Amino acid sequence: MRSIFIGLRILGYHFAKIETTLDVGWQSHPQRQRSMEDFPLGDLTGQIISAAIQVHVALGPGLLESAYQACLCHDLEALGLEIQRRVKVPLLYHGICLNSAYEMDLLVADVVVVEIKAIEKTLPVHQQQLLTYLRLAKKPVGLLINFNVPKLIEGVKRVVNTRGSILQDSI
Repeated sequence: MRSIFIGLRILGYHFAKIETTLDVGWQSHPQRQRSMEDFPLGDLTGQIISAAIQVHVALGPGLLESAYQACLCHDLEALGLEIQRRVKVPLLYHGICLNSAYEMDLLVADVVVVEIKAIEKTLPVHQQQLLTYLRLAKKPVGLLINFNVPKLIEGVKRVVNTRGSILQDSI
């Protein structure tokens, strides 16, 4: 895996940089400045991040994940986006689908997995968990959003699955 930072534009303003973790197999050009639009589903993930920022501005840090999830879902639905909550992650082992206890927090427009946290600090294991969900569910991109930070943009990580996703050929 490899991390790079990309710029986020909200309402036409350069707002901040978001760390994007790319699964193996993706090459970047270090000489070129990147923006959200350069990545698969950049517009959609930009909308989700913008809505999360609005929730964080209104509520601030310190609440439970469930409160942030409810408010984020409300705002995303108001934008006309299809939201699925607590989606079971399929676990195939030796060709058998096993009942697993794994659930994605949100699935937006059937392509973006959103994992919501309200913890002191996200750890590499949280990004790995998101990447595992992306691979198992064959989804192309995910957002790890930690609301327990002073500035939400510091708590957002974008993970791109380049193996086994529906966008694999276009990445």
